[in-house]
Amino acid sequence: MSTANNTAHNFFRAALGSIFLAGAVAQAAPNLRINDVAATEGLGATATFVVSIDASPSATRPVTVQVSTRNGSAIAGSDYRSVSTTLTFRNGEPLTRSVAVTLIDNTVVEPQESFSVRLSSVRNALLADGTGVATVLDDDARPNHSPS
Repeated sequence: MSTANNTAHNFFRAALGSIFLAGAVAQAAPNLRINDVAATEGLGATATFVVSIDASPSATRPVTVQVSTRNGSAIAGSDYRSVSTTLTFRNGEPLTRSVAVTLIDNTVVEPQESFSVRLSSVRNALLADGTGVATVLDDDARPNHSPS
């Protein structure tokens, strides 16, 4: 066998070795993603994100992910309450988890604002979409100026 053929043969065997583990076909890691949302501020309002996984984790390897809010034009403490938590997906459990972020109502007339929720420190999955954006719509009435 020529050196080029030998190299190609070894590469092919290595590739097969990464696909076949102990005689079983390896399963691809599931993908995690988070959606974007729009919510109107108001008393008790929330922006509810959905974190989803596209396949059930294996029985022995639960999927975990850190979830945390990040400021944009909306600021934690004045426009929303920050969130930082860990989600776990186990075999046989639902493939979605909700993350509710409480919006803070105010009486300030302002343009729409935004913040994000980010997924990080993923274990036993791949990150397909790691950032969800919340658009916060103002519920305060604009002053009505009539000509005098």
